[in-house]
This record gives sequence, structure tokens and C-alpha cells, in this order.
Amino acid sequence: RIALGAVAPQVFRVGAAEAAIEGKSPSPAHFDTAGKAAADTASPRSDVRASAAFRSILVERLVRRALDICVLRTEASV
Repeated sequence: RIALGAVAPQVFRVGAAEAAIEGKSPSPAHFDTAGKAAADTASPRSDVRASAAFRSILVERLVRRALDICVLRTEASV
């Protein structure tokens, strides 16, 4: 499951990002697709701390990073 908070009025799951990786082998290409889907789905707002565009970039990169970390943790526990 992939869920996002602080980039929409409430926390939500990103079905498009989940679908991008479901049933597929872990790969950078799939993680990139999931990150882009998450960024496209998010609706961040600009405020004094960051612009909406910057927050969208963060969503994309942090989803990819989180998926990479999941793979590393899974491999380490095997």
C-alpha cells in the first residue's frame, strides 16, 4: 500500500502508484512510474514553507526512495 499525507486535504491511498508496482519485480523503472503516478495524484498546496510544484517533486522522489528502502529491508531480512 502507498499512502500520502500532507499533500491533500486528508491522507489517501494512491491506487495508481500501487498498480504500477503490483505483481511486478522490483525495478527502478517501476518505482519511477509509481513515483510519477503518486505525484500526479497528489494535490499539494503552496504555502510559506514550500510551493505546490516543489511538494509534487518531493512526492515523486520520496515514493521512489520509500520503495527502494522496502526492497533493501526485505533483502536484508532474507
